[in-house]
Amino acid sequence: MRLMRLLSRHPKLAVFSRSVVDATIGALLMLALLSWQRMRDDDALFRQLVQVAELKAAKVAGGVAPDETRALEILHAVYAEVRERAVFFGDTEWTTPHLLWSAGDHMNRPAGACASYVTVLAKAMQTADFPVRKVGLVKNGIMAYHHVLEAKVNGRWVVLDAAFDQSFRRPDGKLASAADVHGDWLYYRTQIMPGYYPEYDYSGYYYTNWNRIPGAAMVLGWFPEARTWLHAHGISIRFWFLNVHAWLIGLGLGGAGLLLLVRWRGTRKTPAAQKSAAPSPEPREKPKMPEWVRQQALEAPLPLPVAKRG
Repeated sequence: MRLMRLLSRHPKLAVFSRSVVDATIGALLMLALLSWQRMRDDDALFRQLVQVAELKAAKVAGGVAPDETRALEILHAVYAEVRERAVFFGDTEWTTPHLLWSAGDHMNRPAGACASYVTVLAKAMQTADFPVRKVGLVKNGIMAYHHVLEAKVNGRWVVLDAAFDQSFRRPDGKLASAADVHGDWLYYRTQIMPGYYPEYDYSGYYYTNWNRIPGAAMVLGWFPEARTWLHAHGISIRFWFLNVHAWLIGLGLGGAGLLLLVRWRGTRKTPAAQKSAAPSPEPREKPKMPEWVRQQALEAPLPLPVAKRG
């Protein structure tokens, strides 16, 4: 209300504020449009990658490939694609990923670190309709020592490491989870690929680094049972924000809609405020009768009453 009163008193300020709001609305709509285009490009890129991997899986299986074979072929495809691009960009220009990088950015200009591999693998697995969650490894108390992925295959979580094209199999032949590898590293270490770093031994792992979320570590410190429950149920929030462009589209459209609402309410209230603020016109005086006309009207004889007939 105070802002509206201020703008009603200063017309130039009101015009300037409306111009700023209109420019901001345009910028937010442009952000949404560009993010939508980038999201389409990323989806097309990953659909192509997954289609190639699934064709290989069908060829390996000799028909319809089971989910485990599909997941492993996607792992192999991501490892080969990201590694080839990482070597190229590492030789030309080293890139540092930032928070707003999408999976497509990690795919097109990978930094060579596990963050690029796990992000690209997560997007590819989601494109193939596999639920995913991020797993961080801990070594000597150091969080985020390495990052891997767990995908839900045939109703079970299995661990996949795209940085080394690594997966593990349990004694029964099924793919292992992070908890399986953590529980018996002496058995699973015999399955590591050439070039795998032995210090990534799954001696400690987590699904969400709550220390990086403001206030979360303090709250969970008051309720240690809640932290245990979150870890036991594998609550990983990192890939909730995997589709960065979708969040930017929501930000652009939501912000533009809110400013349009403010703009509309302002245009409705401004005329009413101007009308109430305008001074009421002074009443006009009736013209006075000239004195000689008044005198003549007083001296004129009164008309005689007319008698009624009948």
